[in-house]
Amino acid sequence: MTTDALTIRGLHKRFRSLRVITGLDLTVAQGERHVIFGPNGAGKTTLFNVISGQIRQEQGTIQLFGEPLDRVPVFRRARRGVVRTQQVSSVFRELTLRENLELALQAQTAHSTAFLPRRGEGTLSETVNEVLEEWSWGGRGDTVVGTLAYGEQRRVELATALLQKPRLLLLDEPMAGLTEQESDRIAETIAALDRSISVLLIEHHVSIALQIADRVSVMHQGTMVASGTPEQISDDELVREVYLGTSAGHEGRN
Repeated sequence: MTTDALTIRGLHKRFRSLRVITGLDLTVAQGERHVIFGPNGAGKTTLFNVISGQIRQEQGTIQLFGEPLDRVPVFRRARRGVVRTQQVSSVFRELTLRENLELALQAQTAHSTAFLPRRGEGTLSETVNEVLEEWSWGGRGDTVVGTLAYGEQRRVELATALLQKPRLLLLDEPMAGLTEQESDRIAETIAALDRSISVLLIEHHVSIALQIADRVSVMHQGTMVASGTPEQISDDELVREVYLGTSAGHEGRN
């Protein structure tokens, strides 16, 4: 029997008197691409913060491949394979492409830079060169990331996340602020990820996200109000009118 990648049951989180997550249940199957939709303020990013350990829930359980995460700190969750990106690109804009990739490798190996090979020596440089070629950045390793177009900066963020060898990859609106062409390129990259990586994705580009998703959940007022295949969600009249209509395309941050 295959263990689900992520299992959440009865999750609650409030900030003072404001209930942000209320009795939320969610399951992400191993290897699944699972998309979360929902209006502004639904609690989606708070949910990601709880899963990644940045904030702690008040009630409920979280399991990663059948193992409890409830009291596991952020860095240990990352070691267990929980890796996330942010709504706004979190790359080191003042550093080069090569340096960003090196730092991601350092985080994955948990070694000090003093123990890493120098450029041109050993496996670190070889791995970085391979990644640069794989992502079509060959010959651009010394390019400062802040000089790249925003869509390319989001690709750098995704590349560095993958270098941390995620088992569960949390993508928080990876196509926010991108052009249609840039969004298509990011979507193609996500769709091509190895199925050893389970993906939980928050996205408001509905048409693109539905093409990626194996399963979709709709979040409203801190809980999941619908879940199913893209076809089932698209055919649900309430979901279509409230969440997949024109208002969904204008969703902001939460």
